[in-house]
Amino acid sequence: MCSRLLLTVYGLILVGELMWSAMVPLVPAFARTLHLSTFETGILVSGTAAAVLVVSVPSGILADRVGARRIAVAASVFLALGLAGHALPPTFAGLFASRVVFGIGFGALWTAGVALAGDLAPPEQRARALTLPMTIAGIAFMLGPAVAGVVAAQVGARLPFGIAAVAVLVLGASLAIGNASASTAGPERESITLGRLRRATRVQVGLACTLVAGISGSALFLIVPLQLAGDGMGTVGIGVALTASAVGFTVLATVVAKAGSRVATATVAAVATIALASPMVLPILAAGAVPLVVLLVLRGPITAVLFGISYPLCAEGADEAGLGRGAILGLLNMTWATAAVLGPVICGAVAQLGGYHLVYVFLIATCLAVAPWMGLRRHAVGSAGPATASAPARA
Repeated sequence: MCSRLLLTVYGLILVGELMWSAMVPLVPAFARTLHLSTFETGILVSGTAAAVLVVSVPSGILADRVGARRIAVAASVFLALGLAGHALPPTFAGLFASRVVFGIGFGALWTAGVALAGDLAPPEQRARALTLPMTIAGIAFMLGPAVAGVVAAQVGARLPFGIAAVAVLVLGASLAIGNASASTAGPERESITLGRLRRATRVQVGLACTLVAGISGSALFLIVPLQLAGDGMGTVGIGVALTASAVGFTVLATVVAKAGSRVATATVAAVATIALASPMVLPILAAGAVPLVVLLVLRGPITAVLFGISYPLCAEGADEAGLGRGAILGLLNMTWATAAVLGPVICGAVAQLGGYHLVYVFLIATCLAVAPWMGLRRHAVGSAGPATASAPARA
């Protein structure tokens, strides 16, 4: 029965990710309908990320206290309400409110839902269960924009959100009424403090993986399409390059999920961080569209490794340090949201001051500074081993 609940959790994550990525091609349609300025459109897009940033840690703390399953069900309600709001006749205020409500559910789902997946999985499969959402995210990024664009062109931009709202309600109800094997509350967990985080080496490395991957990804998705457009590449070509990157992401995320705890190490994190810096040299050394496309294609699988190992690192690190798994996963999601918000802002300002080449230098320097720090923690991470003894939190 737990396997069915696991599939339900993954189904919710899939629908949420599909509709997150579907907004990319639909933003222009909503902007035209509402006659939005570029600034208003930016506010509309940022509403979801801002909500994820705010809700991640509180939802994780609540998941530790009242059970990850209850918070995941509540997240599905917010997701459904937010999606339903997108399906209503649009106004700027209503659409922005819907984006925020969707973001609350999305952030809580990626915290409590992933924690619940770890609770439901057997200890020997926990790392894989915590990593599979990355594969789901990659699949959604490949399918979401294309499917939403086609459906919107045929029947309008609102219908995909209405269909998704119904799907989320069905999945949320299934999660609420489904039977899980009996579980007891885990051991008393300590609250998160800087002192306790300093002892949780795995958590530190996992957070660093997400921070590096998040900042670089959000920055590259801003400047690379701009450069490609400036080199004369159309939207179709840019879309193909992004899809190729998503394919690589999905393939490597699947490999990481199958490998489980074996690759969730500080050594792998350090090597992947150096690998992430390597293709960023290409646009500095050569002009034109080719090095930019190669950069996009290569960054997908490398980023999948960093994001993929961050969840088992943080979850196992939380168990080892006696910290609440939900709260730590919430902190991980907050780190991602912070990177998604700050990455484009910081790198946009750097590009304005010194050009695109300076952005790549900044990102390379960041990777090369973080990688040795990760490497120095390989003995502390490797000595602890994966957590297998902790009881699951209440589902």
